This record gives sequence, C-alpha cells and structure tokens, in this order.
Amino acid sequence: MDTNLIKQEIHQYIDGADERFLNLIYGMIKADKEEINLDDVASEEIQLIEERLAEYYKNPNHGSSWGEVEKRIKGRRN
Repeated sequence: MDTNLIKQEIHQYIDGADERFLNLIYGMIKADKEEINLDDVASEEIQLIEERLAEYYKNPNHGSSWGEVEKRIKGRRN
C-alpha cells in the first residue's frame, strides 16, 4: 500500500477516534520517540540488574509464578 494512502487513512481514522484510542496512539508515539539511553541509567541500577540476573541464572526456579504472586496480592486485600 502506498505510504501517502496509509497516512490519509490514519488521519481520517484519528479524526473520528475516541479518547481511549487517541491515548493508545499517543503512548506509542511517545515510546517510539524515547530511546533507552544507558548513560541515563545509574551505575547502581545497572549493578542491581546484573546481580539479579546472575542470581536468576544460578537458580531460575527460585522465584514465584505470576499466578502465585497474584494470589498473594489478592489475599492481602481481604
């Protein structure tokens, strides 16, 4: 499909889109513009991530599944 035709269709769709859809598109645009720059990540954060990754590689079954975590969280609400 021709790029100009795609742009036209997107513009037409956005003109009639609801707020939820516009927020989704806006979020995608922002994410596309923002690149992760490792220079902006503190060395302490990088070290923590590396330590946790090393721990995971040592024992990948040590953590909890999402289902287990979800049950614990929901159990705290009751």
